[in-house]
Amino acid sequence: MNQKQFLLLLCFFYSAVVSSQSFDANIANIPDTLCVNAYSVVRDYVIEMNQSSTRVAEYKVRRVVTILNKKGQDAAIFSAYTDQFQSLTRFAGRIYNSAGVELFKLKSKDLKETQYSSMLGSDTKTRYYACEYARYPYTIEYEWTIKIKNGLIIYPTFCPIESYNQSLQHAEYSINIPTSVDVNCKEQLVDRLPSTCLNNQKQCKWEVNQINAVVEEDYGPDLLSIIPRVYANPLKFEVDGYAGGQQTWQELGAWTHSLQNGLNPLPPQVISKIRGIVSGCSNDREKVAKLYQYLGETTRYVSIQLGIGGFRPMSALEVSQVGFGDCKALSFYLKTMLEEVGIPSNYVVISTKNERLFSDFANEQQTNHVILQVPLPNDTLWLECTNTELPFGYIHEGIVGHDALVCNENGGRLVRLPAYPDSLNLESYNVHVALSSNGQSAVSVCRTSNFLQYEFQSNFVKKDVNQQKDDLRKQISLNQAVVSDIHFKEYKTQNPSLVVNYKLDALYGHTNLSRLFIPINPFRKPLYIPTKNNQRTQNICIERGYYDRDTMNVVIPKGYVVEGVLPSIDLKTEFGDLTSSVIVRGDTIEIVQALLLHKGLYDKEKWNDFVLFCEAVKKHYTHTIVLRNGVL
Repeated sequence: MNQKQFLLLLCFFYSAVVSSQSFDANIANIPDTLCVNAYSVVRDYVIEMNQSSTRVAEYKVRRVVTILNKKGQDAAIFSAYTDQFQSLTRFAGRIYNSAGVELFKLKSKDLKETQYSSMLGSDTKTRYYACEYARYPYTIEYEWTIKIKNGLIIYPTFCPIESYNQSLQHAEYSINIPTSVDVNCKEQLVDRLPSTCLNNQKQCKWEVNQINAVVEEDYGPDLLSIIPRVYANPLKFEVDGYAGGQQTWQELGAWTHSLQNGLNPLPPQVISKIRGIVSGCSNDREKVAKLYQYLGETTRYVSIQLGIGGFRPMSALEVSQVGFGDCKALSFYLKTMLEEVGIPSNYVVISTKNERLFSDFANEQQTNHVILQVPLPNDTLWLECTNTELPFGYIHEGIVGHDALVCNENGGRLVRLPAYPDSLNLESYNVHVALSSNGQSAVSVCRTSNFLQYEFQSNFVKKDVNQQKDDLRKQISLNQAVVSDIHFKEYKTQNPSLVVNYKLDALYGHTNLSRLFIPINPFRKPLYIPTKNNQRTQNICIERGYYDRDTMNVVIPKGYVVEGVLPSIDLKTEFGDLTSSVIVRGDTIEIVQALLLHKGLYDKEKWNDFVLFCEAVKKHYTHTIVLRNGVL
């Protein structure tokens, strides 16, 4: 290589570093539009990824952020994760005042290291710096280098905006790799610049400029879905000696399955035990249920991030010996036990955060969890092995309806877990109220919670009676409520429910001269009412669908008559349905209300229609019924 070629190569790989040296931190250089609704401004964000082989790489990051006020202080935090595959080899920082004058320098000795990890088995450490400078506005600059050894399966995710109310002035991402390495990318709101090649090296590059701050809106979608991002991965990779590919989900699933080779032998005593457990079972479903129960009785969940980047599970033998494991280990342990009794099952990679996986971009970045699929002749079970207290066969909120990668000897297959109809997520109240003329009342309550609403209430059975009373009091809007005589029944089936019966002595209404005012439904909190907005910028996201259905019978005091109630309503919209009626039958007021909310993503142009729906719900759930003493 001659001198000219050498100089060109230096320019090619270190353009980001050269540009950083001329950066001016003066806040006067921030365009006014980037300060609108902003708590912080990312002035410059540069990631330069340099890969020399399938096993060795290094990336350099430079991040400059101006903190405009106290609400933006979190943007000044630095953190870097290290483990046996990646290490922090360089760190430097600077703090500037509003005029861009350097005030302080930061070095590696200023970093702290986490002393506690929630993961018992982990070689991950976090190096961090929590900036305490607070003379706003100010600018903080970080530069650091991460060295990767022994293989890599993903490149750093490019996500220059980290929070709401954060704007972006300039950001760029470059991946410098040998021409023999192929890269797969997934861009969101970012355009890739033309690739360049020089001396058996090629560069992929992205650049983003002038992004205004995003303001969080009520019922808005996840922030990550509306800001610039780039995912990038090598199509062929090697991690700790395990080579694989991720051009397709089928290929990535094949690699995941291969990591389990040699991990399944069970000790003889465990084999004997599990064969005895299933010996009296009449079908495979019973066998699976018995071994699922045995898993819960003999193991506990501990997050493990040891080994090849947390991808390979512990062996079945090791889990049987130590009695714990992470989602990978416990799922594989149950898979091995089922295999021993002749029941096939599949290891499933899924996300508890991302409902949807990119169908056209196989990747590890989007997933964070493992469960077990058990295909049976008339049913398919999706088993959460980290929490066997869940009803057997029930799909919990963290994964229900999510995309997942089923891995077996045929490779990987992208599937979607079943989702429960919103109407099955039913919670109902049946209430009888004996009302006295002073508003004091004796109340009998039966609450039944099903599916996801059961899941939200399921911890109730684990609490002592005083905690249960507190929980029930918090869920009702009645003064001086005394809860007593609590009884409950939990049905831990594939269609789970929890029935709670209790009594209340409470001030159910208040008096004013000859009138008594009682709430129409004190057992429900109305929907939050957002404000109308003709400049809505984000689509409407209803994350959870559910169905509330309540019947209340109120026996009115002798001599009182109903003076005023709202007319009945039967409202059907694309967001949900609302029905409410008040019928007087002799001395009893029968109140029947139902709210069905539909999970979904709706066009932002329908925002004001959604607000009107919420207002209608609140109006009918917070209405006051007026009783008048007809004797006076």
